[in-house]
Amino acid sequence: MEFLLAIVVVLLFMLAPLKLAAGWCDARNNSWFTCVIAVICAIVANQLGNSLFSEPLLSLLAVMALTMVFYSLIFGVTLLRGGLIALLALGVQYVASLVLVAIGLSLVA
Repeated sequence: MEFLLAIVVVLLFMLAPLKLAAGWCDARNNSWFTCVIAVICAIVANQLGNSLFSEPLLSLLAVMALTMVFYSLIFGVTLLRGGLIALLALGVQYVASLVLVAIGLSLVA
């Protein structure tokens, strides 16, 4: 049961920022199922970029470019908005992580 709860939390942590960012950028396709497909494609882009380039900076740029292309195709937006969705989702994930860490630290102290 704890395993299923952990999977649900991780999926929500990955999907919710992407759905928010797609909504903010007026994406045509921004359903939950579309976000699941986009997360899977971003994972594939990450693995592809890391396997093609050994240099971390080149790998990061390749992953970002592939993610922009995938997001623009999946969400039905322009390439620039695909990149904006990726950056906004990343920012929301970082803020959510910081909030969770702050809550955890306040519970410990």
